[in-house]
Amino acid sequence: MIYLVLFLLVITVKASDLSLQQTHNIALSNGFPSNYYSLYQQHSVFSKNQYHLASQVQCKNHHCNFKRLQLGINPINYQLYLGYLKQFQNPLYKGLQPFVGVAFNYPHAPQHNRACRIQPWLLSTNKQPVQLLIKDNDQDLLLTHTDSGYSSFNNAQLPYGNYPVYLQSTTLNGTQNTQYQYVNNASTPVINQPYSLQLQLGAATKNLQQRKLQQNIQTSITQNFPNHLGQTTTYIGYIQEKAYLSLGHTFYLTDITIQPTLGWTQNRSVSNQLFSFSTQAHWQINDQLQYQIHTYLQHKYQLELI
Repeated sequence: MIYLVLFLLVITVKASDLSLQQTHNIALSNGFPSNYYSLYQQHSVFSKNQYHLASQVQCKNHHCNFKRLQLGINPINYQLYLGYLKQFQNPLYKGLQPFVGVAFNYPHAPQHNRACRIQPWLLSTNKQPVQLLIKDNDQDLLLTHTDSGYSSFNNAQLPYGNYPVYLQSTTLNGTQNTQYQYVNNASTPVINQPYSLQLQLGAATKNLQQRKLQQNIQTSITQNFPNHLGQTTTYIGYIQEKAYLSLGHTFYLTDITIQPTLGWTQNRSVSNQLFSFSTQAHWQINDQLQYQIHTYLQHKYQLELI
């Protein structure tokens, strides 16, 4: 018996200054090849005035774990988050890197240009109907079925950032095929945005039991400076024995946004350096049409001690 069951439930409860919102997403699959597979994702936010408690739970088959559990404080001028945070910011790689710690944004999380938030599509090609699982290095993101031929998926369903994903397809006879693609849905800041500051400090939760605490330390500072040429963004970070420096600038032209970025990474554990240069260009033709171009170049140096 072959089947796919998708279920989405959204619950919103409000009373005076209290609010509770929950989203439940369930995907059940069977018959590829006669193996039962389930993916359950639950998001919950409980808020009162400027305070909120947010959680995210994911269950795959019979195993469940927390993806997010944090306390947030959101007054007028800043944002403060404590606990098990969902994402550690890194302009050179914005994948999901959960960590335990604190995050601070001033005045608030930077706003982004909506015109530059059109989500690219992921494409899957199969010769026969398959069960399709989209995942990154840390978690499963989407479970669905597709027919033979070309299938496309909007990145709006996936986490925000720049990171690789794997499209793993399974046929009725159990043959598996994995396609490698890259999600790049990071957008540029809005023009005339005031000075902003982001601080993060914590420890990565991945492999925390097998590694020393100092090997999992993550800290970063990001600043955005508006000027008459556009906006300049600087980033300094230290993430799991890797040092990061980044300098980027956003140029705003008529209907065109160009954002070149220089990056430097030093890996202390293997004594090498990585230099990178990336460019994002967005050309907004009209409300329905936009061109996006993303380039990335890198060069690795191996340090030699004499």
